[in-house]
Amino acid sequence: MTDCFRPNPFKPEDDWMWGGDELRGKADIAVDLVRITLSSLYPDVKTEWFGLIGLDPRHLAIWIKTEFDAERDAILAEGKLTKLIQENLRRMDYPAEAIPHICGTAESQETVDRDWGGRWIDCMR
Repeated sequence: MTDCFRPNPFKPEDDWMWGGDELRGKADIAVDLVRITLSSLYPDVKTEWFGLIGLDPRHLAIWIKTEFDAERDAILAEGKLTKLIQENLRRMDYPAEAIPHICGTAESQETVDRDWGGRWIDCMR
């Protein structure tokens, strides 16, 4: 059996690794609120998060995806992205001890196409 056909080792009972429905829901809504806020300035912005938040709520990584480098640069230059993320996590009652350790970053499709052959997965590693 080759690696690419190996069954997923994580089973539903392993849900603790991903944070369970409650913690995942808090992260989902907080990150969606970040997207809604940013979309008022950058209409095509997308958000994504990942992490083993069930293992430790601090293991939350947030990516902001824009179409163009200029949009990404503006989001990062404002220096307010981490504050926006943390404020929304607080609003959703995410574990308070984890929030100071969580931040985010942004990247553009323009850069991913140019530097990573269009492969977000390679960029995000």
